[in-house]
Amino acid sequence: MRTQKPFIFSLMALTVLPFFSLAIGTTFADTTITLEQAVHFTTTDESDVMVQPGTYEVEGTENEIRLLPKSDVAPILLSAQQTPFPEEVDAPIAMSIPLEKEGVYIAWLQPGKRGVEAIGSYSPVQKRGINLFSTTGKLTSQNIRQLQSFAKRLANDPNSKKLQNDWAQVVKDITKQKSLRNSMNVNEMVMIVMRDSIVNQNKDKQYFLKKLQKYNAMGKELSQYLKDLQDKAKKQSGAKKAGIEQRIHTKENELQTLGEDAQLVNIDLQNTLQRLQQTIQMMSNISKQLHDTAMAIIQNLK
Repeated sequence: MRTQKPFIFSLMALTVLPFFSLAIGTTFADTTITLEQAVHFTTTDESDVMVQPGTYEVEGTENEIRLLPKSDVAPILLSAQQTPFPEEVDAPIAMSIPLEKEGVYIAWLQPGKRGVEAIGSYSPVQKRGINLFSTTGKLTSQNIRQLQSFAKRLANDPNSKKLQNDWAQVVKDITKQKSLRNSMNVNEMVMIVMRDSIVNQNKDKQYFLKKLQKYNAMGKELSQYLKDLQDKAKKQSGAKKAGIEQRIHTKENELQTLGEDAQLVNIDLQNTLQRLQQTIQMMSNISKQLHDTAMAIIQNLK
């Protein structure tokens, strides 16, 4: 007769369940931004406001972006423009992208390929607003695909040494169009790339997070089922008890496999989070490098 192993489940629960619990600490939404220096924006009542450096929670409506400081301070209401976005997101995403020597682009994206965006300037007398961007309407569908493809490569490996050469080729291809050569807004092009890169990384994060949360639910259900079987086995004897013990053994193996699968998904999730954090931390440097490379190419064409 097989002997019962009452401690196996407890030991496995200690080794497997931590993988599932990792899903709880990470959320789908990324709705905070950090401003590295003071930026001037236009408020909803058309006045000027200087937003101080710091971290802000972001909310968006049809015509405004609300910046909520971490402290108990009234929200700052920025005038914003409702804009369709090419990429779908599963949950709201907020982002801030520095524009070389000009200011900061802020966007709040939501499911349905929609959202709002606003642009602030470092100078109180400098023009600001989405109408500063005029390149997009002149880009061909092929240009857009090139920018999106480069954004995905940037999302996959923000430290790749090939990125500068790839970006230079994208700019050269786009500036072959005479209509864009003299009117191309480099900051706008950089903004498009950085925005799509962040969206792509968030989509990867959401994919792995959903998968890990699914394993979490499956693990809890299987753990409860094992507990019920163990309680049932205590009340049985002979052949019935042996049959239940065999089922327990099978489910313990399933729980172990589930834990191993969850661990692999968790590694993918952590790698994605690391790339996203690197992109955010290196945002200013990456934006500047892309801007300077594009400007050098355009100057050589004139």
